[in-house]
Amino acid sequence: MKLALIGVGLIGGSFALSMRATGRFAHIAGFDADPEAMRRAREMGVISEAATSAADAVAAADLVVLATPVGAMASLLREIGPALEQSAVVTDVGSTKAAVIAAARAALGTAFARFVPGHPIA
Repeated sequence: MKLALIGVGLIGGSFALSMRATGRFAHIAGFDADPEAMRRAREMGVISEAATSAADAVAAADLVVLATPVGAMASLLREIGPALEQSAVVTDVGSTKAAVIAAARAALGTAFARFVPGHPIA
């Protein structure tokens, strides 16, 4: 299975490392707007692939995790929507939900049925 991690910082990276430890994800593709964060994530084994865009990261992914600031999620959801696999599950770790859910509903079309709002503490 493939995990796509958008935002490879502390929260997203911790999630990815936990998923890697389960043995369920053979491949973890990551994308982050910060090249230094991408370098560190690759060096630390958080990701196995440094994607060149969020859309590239989600290609063929079974699970997509958005671990970015809430303000960036609407544009990311619009970018990844067309690239999602028909069975991909999408979740986020944003601290607020109303705006993220509205953005997901607007951007994901039928894939919205596979959007699972999350929270970094839950």
